[in-house]
Amino acid sequence: MTLRIKFLMLNILFASFSVAQVKKSDSIQQDSVTLGTAVEKISKVHKVNFLYEDGMLDSSIDSKIISSLDRLSLSEGIKYLEMHFGLEIKSVDGQNFSISKKKKQDSGSFQKDKNAYSPQLVDQRKPLVNTLNGEVYGKILTESEEPLGFITVSLRSVIDSGIVKVDITDESGNYQLQQIPKGEYFLEASMVGMGIVNSKAFLLLEGASFQVPEIFLKEISRFNVLDEVVVTAKKPLVERKIDRTVVNVENTSLSAGGTINDILKIAPGVSVDDGKISLRGKKGVIVMVDDRRMNLSSSDVARMLENMPAEQVRQIELITNPSAKYDAEGGAGIINIVTKKNINTGFSATLVSGFRIGTEPKFNEGINMNFRKNKVNLFGNYNYSNNRNISEYISDKDISNEGGGLFYNQTGNTLVRRIGSNARAGMDYHLTDNHTIGFLLTMNNGRALTDEVQDINYRKPMTTLIDSTVKSNNRGRSTFDMYSMNLNSRHKLGEKGELLFNADYLTYKAGDPNTYNNVYSNLNGNTLEENVFNSSSSSIKLLTAKMDYSKELHKGIRFDAGVKTSFSSSSSDIKFERELKTGEREVDPLRTNAFDYDEYINSAYLNLYGKLGENTEWQVGLRGENTKYNGVSLTTGERIDRNYFQLFPSLFLLHKLNKANELGFSYGRRIGRPDYADLNPFIDYSSPLFYTQGNPTLLPETTDNYEVNYTYVQKLNLSVGFSRTNNYFNYFTSISDPATGATKQTVENFKHYDSWFAGLNYGEDLFKWWDINGNINVYHNRFQAPILEYFVDMKMTSVDLNIFNTFKLSDKLSFDLLGIYRSPKLGIARRIDSRYSVDFGARYRFNERFLIRGGVTDIFYTDINKGTNNLGNLYSTFYNRNENRRFNISLSYRFGGKLNAPKKKLSNEDEVDRIGN
Repeated sequence: MTLRIKFLMLNILFASFSVAQVKKSDSIQQDSVTLGTAVEKISKVHKVNFLYEDGMLDSSIDSKIISSLDRLSLSEGIKYLEMHFGLEIKSVDGQNFSISKKKKQDSGSFQKDKNAYSPQLVDQRKPLVNTLNGEVYGKILTESEEPLGFITVSLRSVIDSGIVKVDITDESGNYQLQQIPKGEYFLEASMVGMGIVNSKAFLLLEGASFQVPEIFLKEISRFNVLDEVVVTAKKPLVERKIDRTVVNVENTSLSAGGTINDILKIAPGVSVDDGKISLRGKKGVIVMVDDRRMNLSSSDVARMLENMPAEQVRQIELITNPSAKYDAEGGAGIINIVTKKNINTGFSATLVSGFRIGTEPKFNEGINMNFRKNKVNLFGNYNYSNNRNISEYISDKDISNEGGGLFYNQTGNTLVRRIGSNARAGMDYHLTDNHTIGFLLTMNNGRALTDEVQDINYRKPMTTLIDSTVKSNNRGRSTFDMYSMNLNSRHKLGEKGELLFNADYLTYKAGDPNTYNNVYSNLNGNTLEENVFNSSSSSIKLLTAKMDYSKELHKGIRFDAGVKTSFSSSSSDIKFERELKTGEREVDPLRTNAFDYDEYINSAYLNLYGKLGENTEWQVGLRGENTKYNGVSLTTGERIDRNYFQLFPSLFLLHKLNKANELGFSYGRRIGRPDYADLNPFIDYSSPLFYTQGNPTLLPETTDNYEVNYTYVQKLNLSVGFSRTNNYFNYFTSISDPATGATKQTVENFKHYDSWFAGLNYGEDLFKWWDINGNINVYHNRFQAPILEYFVDMKMTSVDLNIFNTFKLSDKLSFDLLGIYRSPKLGIARRIDSRYSVDFGARYRFNERFLIRGGVTDIFYTDINKGTNNLGNLYSTFYNRNENRRFNISLSYRFGGKLNAPKKKLSNEDEVDRIGN
C-alpha cells in the first residue's frame, strides 16, 4: 500500500511542478515572441503538430497575436498564418501539418488574397453576416470511396488563384465553406502523400448554395513529397468519441512478445481473469476483430485471443453502449480489436520476432505483408507461437455437515505447452468508381499438451492430522481449428447513399482428451488406484449474411437501416470411461453424452442521426431480433426449444457546452444468450473432486444500460452509469457429495443484478519528456437471489486504478511504466481479493526500419487470482498463481518502399514518432 501511495504522490507532485513550468513559459512568451511561438500556440490549443525546417519561423511578430489565436478555430488559425506570413500549410494526416514558404509565382495572388479576407483577431466573437453571401460544400474521398477526414480544402478564385477561404474536412470527409461572395471559384484539396486535386471551375450566385462534385484523392508515394519527410503523430493513449472509447496501444512497448489478452489490461475498465474478460466489472463482453464478431463461446474466444500476438493490434475500442447497428448480444458491451493495416502503395512487409520468459520460455514469429496498386489491394499476415507456461493452484475447503464436517487441502501444479498459428489473407478490388468487392480468409489453429499433478489431503476439523490422501496425475492433449471466409461489397447509390453487404462462413473444431491416474490412500496403508478417461469434443458451423443501407437526407439527417440473418449448428460429445482390471475401458453412461444445438437469429434495425442547431448531436435507433433455438441430448432424448422476439432501443445525445466542454447521454438495451456449453446438461470432469455441468433450462438475460459522459478538451472524461440485468445467469460452486467433499460448478438464472458505475480518465503531458494517463473506475454491485435452498444478498463497492506513464528520452528511446490496482470484487457467492501489478517496457528505434522493444510484466509478482467461496455449508479459499512475471523482448524489421528521410523540426516533437510504428 505504501508503494502505491508514494507512486500517486509522485504523480501529483510532478503535475504541480508542470503547471508552474507552463506558467513560467507563458511569461517568457510575452517578452520574446516569434512566428514559431504563434505556431506552437495553435499546436497546443488544437492538439496538432506542425512540421517545418529549422529557422523558418524565427522572425519576430506582434505579441498581441498570441493572446488572440486561441479564439480562432483550427482552420481559421491556419488561414491566418497563410495570409499574413506567406506560408503554405498542408495536412499530413489530420494531426500533422507541413509548413513551407509560398512559391514566388504565387506571391502576387497571395497579396490580393490577403486583402480579400483576414480574420478579425480583436473580436472574433462578432461574425460577419451577409445574407447575400452563399456557401460551398462537398465531400473528399479516396479512390476506393472511403471518406477522408482532416483534409485541407481551399476555395480559390478563378481570376488569380488567390485563396478565399480554407476549411478542414470532418471525420466523414465533409466540408462546408460559408459567407462566400458571388464569383467564379474552384476548390483545391490537398494532403501530404495524396497530392493536390482541383475541382472544375464553377459560378456561385448571390446567396446561393453550391455542392461541389465529390473529389477523389489518389494516393502517391508518401516518401517522395515534402523533401521526403514523413511523420506519424503519437496519438494520446485514450481518446473519447461519441459512442466509444479508443485506446491506442500500437506504440506501447508493453506489447512486446505478448498476446492480445496481455495488452487488454491497458484498456480502462477491462479485466482478464483466467481468460474471462469483463468490462466495467460486468461479464457478457462481445469480442470483435476489425468489426467482425468472434461468434464462439467465451472459453473458445479466450483460446483465440491467447493465440494472437499483441503486436498485431493498433487500437482497442470499448463500446459500452452500442448503437442499433450492432448485434444486441453482450450486456457489458463490445470490445473491438483493430489490427494494423498498411495504406502505402506498392509492396511492403514487416517481420516480427518475440521472446518471453518467466519460468518457461515462449516464442512468437510473424510477418505482415501488403501490396497496393491501382484498383487492387492484397494483404496478409502469418504468426506462429510456441509457449510453455506453469501455474500453481491451492484450495482449502471446509464443509460442515451432520457428520461433524470435513476439511481438505488441494494443491495443483500444471505445465502447459502450446503451439499455435494464425493467418489472414484478403483482397479488395475496385470494380468501378461506385462498386468495390473484397474477400478475407482467416485461420487460427492451436495444439496444447498438459501435465498436471494434484495432491489432496483430508483431515478432520480442529485437527492437523492427515486422515487420507488422493494423488491425481492428468495428461491432456487439446486441439482447436478455426477457419472462416468473408465476402463483402460496397456500392455507392447516388450522391449520398451506399449499400454494404457482408457474408461469413466459419467452421470450428476442438478436442480435449484427458487421462487421469488417481491413487487413494488412508492411514491404514490401504490404497486404491484408478485410471479414468474424459474426452470432450465440439464442432461448430456458422453462416451469417447482412446488408446495410445508409442515406444522407435533407438538413444533415442520416438514415441507416439493415437486416441480418445467422444460422449456427453445433455438436458436442463428452465421453467418460473407466479402466477395468483387464485393461479394457468401460463407458460410464451417467457421464457420457452427445448434445446437438441449432440456433437461428434474424434481425433488422433502423437508425437516425442528426443535429439540433450547431452544438447538439442526436442518434436514435431500434433493433428487433427473433431468436429460435433447439437442443437435444442424443443420449437421453431430452430436448430444449425456445422461440422469442425482442426489441432493443438505443439513444445518444451529445451537446457541446462550449469549445472545451461536452456533455453526453446514452441508453441501450442488450441481451445475453447462454453459450452452447452452458445448455449441455452433462458432466465435464476436471478432477476426482470437481466437475462442471450446464443447464438446459437457462433463459437469456437482458440488460438496460444508462450512461452520462462529460468531456473536457479531450483530456478529461467523466462517466457515470447504471445498469440492471434481469434473468441474470452465472456459474457458482456448491457441494455435490458431502461424504467426499466433492464440489461442482453449475449455472442458474437469478432475478436481477444491479450495477452502478463511475469512471474518470485524465491524460496530460506533464513535461515534453513525460506523458501520463490515469483511469479510476468505481463499481457498486449487488446480487440478491435464491441459490439452491439459500438466499444470497451480497453487495460491494470496488475500485480499479490504472496509471500509464510514457517517458521519452529522445526520438529513438522511450520507456513505459504501467501500474494497475484492482480492489476486492464480488461474484455469485464468491469474493475475489485485491491485486496489483507493475509493468515496465522500453522501446528503441535504431533506424526507420529496425525497432526493438522489451520489458518486464508484473515486476513484483503480485498479480495473483485468489479469494473465497461461501455458500451454505461450503466455505473454501482459492489461490491461482500463473506465470505472470515475464521478461519480454521483440524485434521488428520493415522492408519494401523508401524509408529514409532527412531530419526536420517538429513544433512539439515529444508527441511525434517516426513512421514505422
